[in-house]
Order: sequence, then C-alpha cells, then structure tokens
Amino acid sequence: MLGTGTLNGIRWGCGHVRSLAVSWLAACLLLALAVPHAVAQGVTVQAVTEAQDCFVGDSFVFQIQVSGIDTAAAPDIKGLNDFQVEELGGQKNNNTSMTIINGRVTRNESRGFTFSYRLTPKRPGTLTIPSVEVVAGGNRLRTRPLAITARQPTESPQFKLRLELSKATCYFGEPVVLSVTWYIGEEPRAVEFNIPVLSSPDFAVIEPDLDFDRGRQYVKLPLAGREVIAEQGSAQMDGRAFTTLTFQRFLTPKTTGELSIPQATVACTVLAGRRQTRPGSPRNPFFDDFFGQTRQGDYRRVVAPSNALTLKVLPLPEQGRPSNFAGHVGEYTIETAATPTEMNVGDPITLTVTVRGPEYLKDVSLPPLDRQPALAQNFKIPKEMAEGKVDGKRKVFVQTIRPLHVEVREIPAIELPYFDTKTGKYSVARSAPIPVTVHRAKQVTALDAEGLGPVTSNGKELERWGRGIAYNYEDLGLLLDQRAGPEVWVKSPVWLALLAAPPLIYLALLLAAASVRYRRADPDAAKARRAQPALVRSLGEVRRKLSEPQAQPHTAILDAIKDYLGAKLRMAPGALTFADVEPELARRGVPAAELAALKDLFFHCEAGRYAGGAGASDPGRLIDAALVFAKAAERVL
Repeated sequence: MLGTGTLNGIRWGCGHVRSLAVSWLAACLLLALAVPHAVAQGVTVQAVTEAQDCFVGDSFVFQIQVSGIDTAAAPDIKGLNDFQVEELGGQKNNNTSMTIINGRVTRNESRGFTFSYRLTPKRPGTLTIPSVEVVAGGNRLRTRPLAITARQPTESPQFKLRLELSKATCYFGEPVVLSVTWYIGEEPRAVEFNIPVLSSPDFAVIEPDLDFDRGRQYVKLPLAGREVIAEQGSAQMDGRAFTTLTFQRFLTPKTTGELSIPQATVACTVLAGRRQTRPGSPRNPFFDDFFGQTRQGDYRRVVAPSNALTLKVLPLPEQGRPSNFAGHVGEYTIETAATPTEMNVGDPITLTVTVRGPEYLKDVSLPPLDRQPALAQNFKIPKEMAEGKVDGKRKVFVQTIRPLHVEVREIPAIELPYFDTKTGKYSVARSAPIPVTVHRAKQVTALDAEGLGPVTSNGKELERWGRGIAYNYEDLGLLLDQRAGPEVWVKSPVWLALLAAPPLIYLALLLAAASVRYRRADPDAAKARRAQPALVRSLGEVRRKLSEPQAQPHTAILDAIKDYLGAKLRMAPGALTFADVEPELARRGVPAAELAALKDLFFHCEAGRYAGGAGASDPGRLIDAALVFAKAAERVL
C-alpha cells in the first residue's frame, strides 16, 4: 500500500499503483457514496512552551491545550511565581479531515481548546512551570510540570539599556521621573521591553502627557501590551555612536524605606547573516537588481539588561502637620479670580482657583471649599466640586459660590496646605482675598414692573413715562393714517430696494458659505492630492544636500516617504512603520511586489539611520527607489 499524502486538507491513499487521474476519480466516487465513520476521542490536556531555554526578561508563549472538547473553564495559574504572566486569551481548536484507505472512508473530527499566556522569567536558573488543573467536560485534569532554563542576559556591544531617576531620595507621595533610554547600534526587530518596576505594588505609575515637537522624531515601542511613544535622539557611549530612544514614567511611592527598582531588559531580533532565497519568490525585480538582494536574512535574539536602581523614600513628619493637610507633596502656589465682583445676596459667583505645583498635576485635587472656615461662614458652597483641568503647568478648578448676607466684603483667601520637599517642612499656600460688593436683594412689585410708583403733584405738567411698562403707553391721538401695502411699495424705489436687498444678500452669503464648505469638507483630500509633488520636492532637496558633511539622507528620505504615506492614507506620519501602512495599502489594491519594494525601502532607510551611515545603501539610489514606488502607488491610490 502506498503511503498517505496531503491534498487540500484531505489525506488520501490507494491500495494499488495507478495513475494520478484514476486514483483521484476513484477517491471522488468513494467520497460521494461511502458513509463516514466518526472517530471518538477522550478528553486530555497538555502544557507546551515555545522555548525551554531563554533569557531573564525575554518572554515566551506558554499554552495549555485541551483535546477532545472545545469548551473548558479558564485554569488557575497563580502558582507561576517565577514568571510575569500576561494572558493572551483562549480559542477553539477544531479540525475535520477525511481518510480513504482501500476504499474505506473515515471521517476524523477533533475538538480542542487552547489557553495561551506570555511568560517572562523573573530570575535566572532552572524554573518550574507547575502542574495546572483544568476542568473540562466535568473532568478535572492536570498538566505535567515543565522545566525552563533562564539565563542572565549580558550587555552586548550593539544594544544598551539605562534607567535613570530624577532624584535618588524623595518623600512618601512625591512623584519622581523614571527615564528609560535604549541605545541602538543596529536595526532592531520584534522589540519587547520588560520593566518590572512598572508593575510593582510599591509604586503608582502614571504616563506623562506628551508635548510633541515637530522638530523632533518619535517612535512607537511596545510596552506591556500597549504602545509607548519614545523620543529619538543620538548619544555616545564607550566611544561609539548610538541612536537613542527615550521615554518617561512618573513613579509615586506608596510605601517608605529603601525601594528597589530592579533590572529591566529589552529583547529584539537583529540580522546575523543572509542565506540564498528560493528562486521565484515574489519580489519586485527593480529592487532585486537595485539593491542586489537575492538572499534571505538570518536573525538572532538579543537581550540587553539595564542597570538596577534604589530609591530612598522618607516618611512625612508628624510634627507640624496641618489638620486639613490632604496629602499634597511638593511646592505649591494658589491663585483665585471671581466673576462678578458686585452682586446681590444669593447671586452666583464663578470662583476660579488655579493651582501650580510639581511637574505632574493630573491626580492633584483641590481640598473641599466647604472646609475653608472663612469661606463657608459667608458663602453657600455646593458639596459637589467640579474636576480640575490641567492647562500646561497649572490645574484650574471652577466652582460656583453665593454670598449669604450684605455684610460680605471679600472672598477670603483659599488655603492649600502642603509638604515642601525642599525645606522638609509643612507650609500653606494662600491666595489673595478678592474684594466684592454685595447688595441687599430688592423685592420687585407690580408697580415696579409697570413703571408706576407713588404719584405726587408738584405743579408741573405731566410728562411721558421713561421706564417700566407704562413707557410703551401712548395717547390715541398720536395714531396717524400710515397705510402700507404692495400698492404703496411698488411706487417707491426705496421700498423696492429694501425688499430686494435681503434675499439678494442671503443668496450671496449662501453661495459663499457653500463654496467654503465644499473646500473645507475634506481638507485631507487636498493634502493627499499634493502628496506626490511634495515628495518630489522633499527628495529633490535631499539630493541637493548629499554632499554636505552634516547631511542625514537616510533619515530625510524616510521622513519624506512617511509624510507621503501619511497624507495618502490619512495617518499621522510621525511614527509610521511599514507594519502600520501595509494593511491599508493592501486593502486599497497596491500589488504585493510594490509592497515588497516599500518594505525594502523602509529597511534600508532605517538601517542607514540606526547604523549612522556605516555600510548603508547609496542615498541617491534610495531616492530613485522612492520616486519609482510613489509613481506606481499613484496609479492605485
């Protein structure tokens, strides 16, 4: 009997050596006539890993595979204490196949469910993934323990990672800035950061708001299942030039003492060499000849460790602590403004309180105004306080208050107690009092509304009322015959002009507004139409500056192609990568050969940028390649 093979997911075989056409015809007839036979399977479970030898800080995929049933309860994996665990979710793993052996057709059905996790070793040595219990189909099953060898990463010449704190000693509740800088000497791929302090229970971690500068470069990096925006720069270390990527996080200590900030790692894949590719692979022939690349790259995994840090956190002293201290740590100032400053009793006053303090103000709150004794004594204050809004380096709170009596002469100073980390003592920030004028509320009568008050005779002639409702009263004798109508209007040029002017003006404004709306309805469309000429101009400028010693042509070419793609695809160009644009370009019909050309273009431009120009491709040819791609893409986009 011949061995079995695979064709379109169906396993097949025949008992005698026949021609392929006859065998296939017989198989089709048997499939149509035979009665399938289901193969039952029991419920089993097993644990598998992507790797059994890895570095500390470098993650791998761990799976719990259930077979025989496609539903199972999520297992309890709290026993993996030597690993950081990230749940990747679960999915069904069902499969159906047909087998034909000696005319017998058997239908094979398999059902399963897979739970996936990403594990990151915390320490070096032989680590054990313990047995995990899984409940499936009413059965309690357990996986076998697995042994993982975790090695301590060593710093490589190509990549370095550094952690830096804004200060080495702080007080409880005082935010400090953690800066993470990655030094890059080669082009990295498949980047993965592991920064244990960001998940430490000893700190509250806050992501700062970024103030983007168009004169700087930014790159998206993966971090804990999300993306972080890092600022690109350059630096020298150990006599070598590196490209740097830096991002920050605010760390607010939640306990006191010597807090450890453990070593972080960054893992990436780098090119180790190239091997000959298979003939006939789908590549753009222009780029094959242009870059001379007919070999596929071999990559290796590199893990770069960082330094470890220690932060000394001092407790807040009990001596001198104000009774209304609300946990503000740092150096604060407070200002107030009020509108209006003249009002009646009970009228609303908009009180604006501006707080300035540490660099991070997002979580800073204002102490309740109803606990300010001088303010609560003379004003009605709602218990609900509006949330403040961060505006640059200040936070603004807006609250409505109402004066209670006419003796109020000012809005008193608002106090904000805080602990001054510079002096090590408690202090109180106070705003300046705001003078106000409060009038007694007047009772309005019907005579006031009509404009009629007490009538007295002073011997003078009666005059027309100048206030109140009576102001509108007139003697009937003032009524004149002032007939008006179409027969009067057509006889007067002034009336005709007045009648025609409004519709003409309205029509002109309507046409002007329609024209403006048409132009502004889709400004991105106009930007997309100008994208190719802008690319040609930018690349022409790069070509003219190739001879300058300070020129960075690879970066400039990459920025130009990013701006072009951002305009065409309506994306922000700053941190675009090939992975960002590939799905949208493919959806719009850009051929696979052109996508391969664009990928090569990104590769060589990024290689030139990160390698500082050493061994990089000729910029002039990269410019030609970018123009060729844009011309081809225009036909589709």
